[in-house]
Amino acid sequence: MNIDIYCTVIDNYGDAGVSLRLARELKRLGAKVRLCCDDLTVLRTIALPEDEDAALRFLPFDAPREVLASPSASVVVAAFACHLPTTAVQLINVHHSIVLYLDYLSAEKWVEDFHGLPAPAEFARGFYFYPGFTAKTGGLLLEPQLKQQAKAALALPYFASGSRQVTLFSYHNPQVLSLLKLLETSAIPTTFTVFAGKPLANINTLLGLHLQVGESYQSGKLCFKAQGMVSQAQYDDFLCRADLNLVRGEDSIVRALCVGKPCLWQIYPQSDDIHIGKLQALLTCFKRALGENYVPALTRLEHLMLAYNGHGSWELTNFDAWEQTWQKIAQAMQNYIFSLPNLAESMLFFCQQKQEK
Repeated sequence: MNIDIYCTVIDNYGDAGVSLRLARELKRLGAKVRLCCDDLTVLRTIALPEDEDAALRFLPFDAPREVLASPSASVVVAAFACHLPTTAVQLINVHHSIVLYLDYLSAEKWVEDFHGLPAPAEFARGFYFYPGFTAKTGGLLLEPQLKQQAKAALALPYFASGSRQVTLFSYHNPQVLSLLKLLETSAIPTTFTVFAGKPLANINTLLGLHLQVGESYQSGKLCFKAQGMVSQAQYDDFLCRADLNLVRGEDSIVRALCVGKPCLWQIYPQSDDIHIGKLQALLTCFKRALGENYVPALTRLEHLMLAYNGHGSWELTNFDAWEQTWQKIAQAMQNYIFSLPNLAESMLFFCQQKQEK
């Protein structure tokens, strides 16, 4: 199956990151993929050298007709509400390609109702395709390699280095300061790996520092290490080796949940606090999936997530006692995540069914 994925980089690396992971998985499953991105510099920053080969090509978003027509794609994925270029639209109409409108990740219940429905758009075979947190959606990008890596990491003891290892990947977030004050009361020292860009700028602003990549700063029980940008595979390794992951956006929360370690999610802020409803929907989904025994702990986690996103107060006072409970729910959440469909497999199966009709 020949598949073209179209992606525009709107903010940060998230859209390109998900599109790249999807392209890799489709390639692993036997498809030939062309990933057309409007910022190839960003794409290649997070890609691996071995990603590009005969089965996976990186192309500019407005690749010329002669390139796209040799051969033409039987499936075109418009990722995250991007508008397809004119040349792609023309070829779709000529070859009657299947078009999948891959939407952003959400745990809201309505996603199950819209997933797979025909899209009232310009193409005869256009469909909505939703990733999600239930079997009635397209599922999540769950590569076998990450599952193996995550399970191996869980076999290691927490705080193996003698301190709590924390990854910090955030937008601007003043609530990080509240978390730092809480961790200062812990019996265990904490080391933060702070990634370059907005996370490092945020820490520098909150603490009045001027940390540069490669530098570190110690304050009492807290240590901050400034880390440069890394590839997706390296970031996965950081998540697996950490004891707590502070993540942002769509791609990173899925990886953090797969790892099975405690995590806090700074969801991408939207107007009218729409993002807060999405955050609550995720925790509600886990409450339904994991059962009544986990509801009290998940409710507490929900309050902590809301506080981290600037909604509600920091009710937690004893981090160490809560952390032990948190580690158990994180593993239960991982088990549930691993039971969900693989998004790439769901996509191929869906397209095969539509081609047979």
